[in-house]
Amino acid sequence: MTDETAPEREAALLAVLHRRIRSAAEADGRSLAVATLSVDFGPISGEPLPTEATAQVDRSTRSLVFASGEVRDETGALLAAGSGVYRVIEAG
Repeated sequence: MTDETAPEREAALLAVLHRRIRSAAEADGRSLAVATLSVDFGPISGEPLPTEATAQVDRSTRSLVFASGEVRDETGALLAAGSGVYRVIEAG
């Protein structure tokens, strides 16, 4: 049996994760453009909904910011984890 709502839940998790990772990457005030974004999804069963998304900058250079993050449900189960590389457009 196929879960027809899985694509919508995956898209929602991707949006939450990307916003959190990008927010961490932009914390120092620089304007950025996404270069790459990679996401791995865990089992998605519909409920419970994600309640915690975390992200951090892993490394930063003059022209690139490397950041990663994850989304967990209320039980602490990993729903999605990802990483992004962002190009610096303007220094803050």
